[in-house]
Amino acid sequence: MNADSDLKVSIAVIELIGGDVMRRSLERLQRMARRYPVNVYAVFRGDPGAGFENRLFPDVTMIAFGGDSVPQRRKAALTNSNSELVGLVEDTIELSECWIDGVMESFSDQRVCAAWGPIDIAAKLAPRHRALGVMEYGRYSPNSSEARGAAAGVPGCNMAFRRSEALAVLEQEEGGLNEHRLVARLSSHGFIAVRHLKMLAAYSVADHRGARLSTRMAHGRLYGGIEGCGLSAGKRMLAALRSFLAPVVLMLRGIRHSLNSSGDKIRPVELMWIAMMSIAWGAGEVYGFLTGPGDATRSWR
Repeated sequence: MNADSDLKVSIAVIELIGGDVMRRSLERLQRMARRYPVNVYAVFRGDPGAGFENRLFPDVTMIAFGGDSVPQRRKAALTNSNSELVGLVEDTIELSECWIDGVMESFSDQRVCAAWGPIDIAAKLAPRHRALGVMEYGRYSPNSSEARGAAAGVPGCNMAFRRSEALAVLEQEEGGLNEHRLVARLSSHGFIAVRHLKMLAAYSVADHRGARLSTRMAHGRLYGGIEGCGLSAGKRMLAALRSFLAPVVLMLRGIRHSLNSSGDKIRPVELMWIAMMSIAWGAGEVYGFLTGPGDATRSWR
C-alpha cells in the first residue's frame, strides 16, 4: 500500500451470524488493523453483549443497535465511519491478506465510487450451506465469466464505497444501503464500480437462518415486491406469470456456479438443495409481484 496516499480506510463488519462467528471475524481484522493504518468497526443488530468488551478488541469500535435489517446496519457503518473509504463485509466471510491493497488500488481512480472482490465458496461447507453460497455469490466466483462484466452487480458481503458520495445518495434512499440500487444511482452520476482480484474473500461460514427455505421464499417475495412497485396490476400479473420460470433459471444458474467453483463436481445433496432453494425463491417472487413485499424485509436481517 502506498504510504503517501491521503485516502483513509475503514472496514465495517456487519453482523449476520454474530456470536463466535463475529468474534473470529473481528480477531482476524484486528490483526489486519495492526499491519495497516485502518479503522475497524463492528455493527450489531442489538447489544453485542459479553465477549465483545474493549479489553478483548481494543482496536475495534463497536456499534450497538445498528439496525434490524442488513441494509440499515450497512448505512450505520458508513454514517459512523471517519474514513473516506469504507469496506462493508459480513461476518460470514474471510478477507484475503492483500484486501486493503486491493481497496487502495481500486480507489486511486477518482471515477471509482464502489469496488468489490471475488468470492470463493468454501468446499468444506455442508451441502445445504454450500448451495446457499453458490445461489447468493456463485456469480462472483474467481472462475466465473459473469464476474468480469458489469452485469454481475456487487456482492453485498464484500464491497467498499467512497463514503461521501455514497452517503449523498443514501439521503434519498429509504430502508438503508441496498448495494444494487446504490451502485445504479452512483453510476447515473458518472461513477463506476470495479472488481479487484486482491479484494478476494472466502465464504466459509454456515448461515443457518439464510439457508432456511422460508428465508429464501421471503427474499424472493422481497425481490418481486420491490420490482413490482409502481407497476400497473396488469404488468404485475405478467411479471408474476414470468416468475413461474424463475426456479428453472435459478437452478440452472446455481448448478453452473457450483461447477465453476468446485472444479466441475457437484454433490447430489447440494444439487437437491439448489433445486429446493430455487423453488422457494420462485414461489416468493410470484407472491411478491402479486401482493407486494409485505413484511419480507424482516427476512434480511
